[in-house]
Amino acid sequence: IVSVQFEIEFAIILLQLFLAAHLFSCYWMLLGHYEQQIWGYEPWTELVCSEQFWAAFYFSTYTLTSIGYGDFGGTNSVERFSCAIYMMVGQMLVAKIFAELTWLTSLRNISTSQRLSERKHTQNNLIQAAIHPDLVQRVLCYQDFHDHFIQDDFEQSGNLSAALLEELRLARY
Repeated sequence: IVSVQFEIEFAIILLQLFLAAHLFSCYWMLLGHYEQQIWGYEPWTELVCSEQFWAAFYFSTYTLTSIGYGDFGGTNSVERFSCAIYMMVGQMLVAKIFAELTWLTSLRNISTSQRLSERKHTQNNLIQAAIHPDLVQRVLCYQDFHDHFIQDDFEQSGNLSAALLEELRLARY
């Protein structure tokens, strides 16, 4: 369950990054069209709309991720100011994404260590109760299955099937 949550959260983070790059691409396209109309800046007239978007998306993505190849850049005060604001916002977004990834990774590690600790505790209790090793292995396998594939309701008694609980009860007496 934690693995699925991790994958969903990771996909959401990537989607946020993609949407931010898309929004900034739209801004850069608008700025390019504005420059073309006001100042007669001509490079946008040579490109069709899709090429303009992908050029803006390329610029937004490499600026947002702070790679900065240097093949595009601000050529006037408006573009340079927009780039400076964009880079500051982009760095905050990248910092937020790294913080969320760190949180997700630590949450997954904590969940895994708790599950393994509970498994070891169950194993030790069953061994101390002199339960047959085959039954101990079946109980541990069932718990692993339950932890990985069935939604856990976090109740200790709901952790084993009725048949395994009955078999354990009979084995102890």
